[in-house]
Amino acid sequence: MITPAKCIVTYGEPNPEFERKYMGIYLPPADIHELIVPLPAKIYMNHDMMQHFENALIDVCNNGFADQIKEWGGCFMVRMQRGSNVPSIHSWGVAFDINVSTNQMGTVGDMSPELVKCFTDNGFDWGGNFKGSRIDPMHYQIAEI
Repeated sequence: MITPAKCIVTYGEPNPEFERKYMGIYLPPADIHELIVPLPAKIYMNHDMMQHFENALIDVCNNGFADQIKEWGGCFMVRMQRGSNVPSIHSWGVAFDINVSTNQMGTVGDMSPELVKCFTDNGFDWGGNFKGSRIDPMHYQIAEI
């Protein structure tokens, strides 16, 4: 699992220089965007996540789970992890949140195992598998950088 320390080593501090070098706009293909209605037409994310993300979305659509993504919670946001002074993985654009209202941190949430598998099979760690008080079922982050 990637950590903020590994992100700093790989990408540096989340600042404008980092953004110019590693971030870009992902444009979901029209057929995916039509099936996953809450997905934004443009998503600002780390280049290292784009292909993994698209492959996962293709699996979501091909397996008939597009309607299970009811909310887009965001991807890139420079901030600290909730309740800490450690930068969030979102600060490097290698994480995203979905179905926020029914998958709050510290809860089991309602993500189906089949939906989760579409993302974990394509290189993501799922926050529902995090331990202790950090369980975060809305959260997915790239597994390796």
